[in-house]
Amino acid sequence: MEIEYLKYLQANPRTLEPTGEMSIPDRPIPLSEIEQLEQLYNNGLPFPKALRELLFLAGDYCNVLEYGVYDTRQEIQEDFQDDLVRLNKTLSRPYFVIECHLGAVYSFVYLDEGDNPLLYYCNLYEDESEWLVTYNQTIPEYINDAIDRLKAGLPLY
Repeated sequence: MEIEYLKYLQANPRTLEPTGEMSIPDRPIPLSEIEQLEQLYNNGLPFPKALRELLFLAGDYCNVLEYGVYDTRQEIQEDFQDDLVRLNKTLSRPYFVIECHLGAVYSFVYLDEGDNPLLYYCNLYEDESEWLVTYNQTIPEYINDAIDRLKAGLPLY
């Protein structure tokens, strides 16, 4: 796959942690697994290019994203869907979760916003008017900022 949006992530598969140690290297997932995820979560349509690149470069593990207790992208999606139902919240458009903090705060993209969609922040336990907001950043912007924070010796959050 030709990388267009996440060249900085491609060039930085490991970063220096605030502790001074190198991070665990990014671990990709194969295109065949990305296509399976597209079948499950986007009716077989291709994901936005920036999301496909993220999964291709670091879909199994990304050193600048938080996954909580989850081992796979599918586990995050399923738990998020379960939490939405349990808390009587809905998202009416197709989405894909890329990150989870503390089991209740998720970062995701809508899959119908073009090749480089905005990233959204969802805290399932916030009030109705505040549980879903945009970061006003795309996946590459978010990832690039996180890499720069780690390179500067700062924590991600």
